[in-house]
Amino acid sequence: MASPDLVIIGSGILGLAHALAAAKAGMSVEVIESTLAPQGASIRNFGMIWPIGQTPGELRDFALRSREIWLEVADQANLFNDPCGSLHLALHPIEAKLLNEFQSQNPNTTTILSPDETIERFPLVNPTELQSALFSTTELCVNPREALAQLPNFLNSEHGIRFSFGETVTNIDGNDIRTNLRNLSASKIFVCPGANFKILFPDFFTHHGVQQCQLQMLRLEPPTPEKRLQTMIAGGLTLSHYLSFRDCPSFPLVNQHHSDYYPEFMKRGIHVMASQHQSSEVTIGDSHTYGLDLPPFTEEQTDQLILGYLAKLIQSETWRVSSRWLGTYSKHPTKPLLKEQMSDATTICASPGGAGMTLSFGWAERNIADLTQ
Repeated sequence: MASPDLVIIGSGILGLAHALAAAKAGMSVEVIESTLAPQGASIRNFGMIWPIGQTPGELRDFALRSREIWLEVADQANLFNDPCGSLHLALHPIEAKLLNEFQSQNPNTTTILSPDETIERFPLVNPTELQSALFSTTELCVNPREALAQLPNFLNSEHGIRFSFGETVTNIDGNDIRTNLRNLSASKIFVCPGANFKILFPDFFTHHGVQQCQLQMLRLEPPTPEKRLQTMIAGGLTLSHYLSFRDCPSFPLVNQHHSDYYPEFMKRGIHVMASQHQSSEVTIGDSHTYGLDLPPFTEEQTDQLILGYLAKLIQSETWRVSSRWLGTYSKHPTKPLLKEQMSDATTICASPGGAGMTLSFGWAERNIADLTQ
C-alpha cells in the first residue's frame, strides 16, 4: 500500500476536520485512532456550533466557516442539523444591560426580546425571573454522538479517507510512524490528540501548561416528546464564561454579580446551557474543573446546582434525568488554539478549549491551506 500524503492521529472532530480539508485539497489521507470509535470530548458535548461565544476576528471567522461546512457535510451525510440559533436569558437587570450592549455590537445577527416576546416565541422558557433575552441566528445544533459515529464512513466512502481504529501510535521519527501493530510513513503528519496528550510529545504539552478540563453533563427526558426548546438555551452565568462578552462595558459588573450571588457556581465553573436533538432528550451542563489527573467521579451537588439553575431558565422541574457523564478536553492556559510544527513532517494541532465543534472545520481548512501553499 502506498504511503499516504497525510496521516492524522486522532479521530475526534479536530482530526476529522483536518482529514476532510486535506482530502478536498487532493491529498491522500489516513486517520489513526487508538479506540475502536470516537470516545472523547467530541461525543460528550452539547452539539452546539456556537459562533456567538467566539471573539470577533479570526476565531469568529473560523466559527462561521465551520458552521457553513457543518451544514454542507450534514446535508451530504444525512446528519441531524438544526440552525435554531441561541437564546441567552437574563435573570437580573445587570445581565440584561450586558445583553443590550452585546446586541448593539452585533446588530445584524442578534435581537433583544422582552419577556413577553420571549415566552411567545419560546413557550418553555420560565418567565418567573426573566428580565430579557438575546436571540442570535448564527448557532447550529448537531447531534455529536450521531455525527462522530457516521462521519468516518462518510469520509471514507465520499472522500477516500482511510481509517485505522484500535491502533495506537507510539512513536514518530521524521516521516516514520510506529504503532502497536505496524510501521508506516507519510509525507506529513498531524497530531490531534484531544485530552489524551500524554503519549506523543508529552514534554511539549507540559512546557505549554496544557491541562485537562473535566465537565459534568446530563441528559433530561421531558414528560412528552412534544416539549421542544425550539432553540439552544444559555443563562446569565454563560456571560461570565465566554470571551466574546468581555468587551461589553458591563462585563465586570456582571462577573462581580455572579461571584457575589453564585459563589458555588463560580467555584465549580458552572454555567448552564441546554440543547435538544432529534429525540426529545435535552442535553444540559456544565461544570469546569482543571488539572492533569482529575478524579473519575461526579459530584451530586454539582448536578443539583445545574438542575436548579436550569429550572430558573426553562420549565424543567418534572423532567427526568436519563443519563449523566463526564466530558474531558484539553485546554491551554492562554491560547484558544495550539498549533506547533514539531519537524518538517509533523504538526501538532490541539486544545481548542471546549470549542472543538465550533472551530475545528474552519481552523482545519486554514491549516491545510497553509500546508499546501
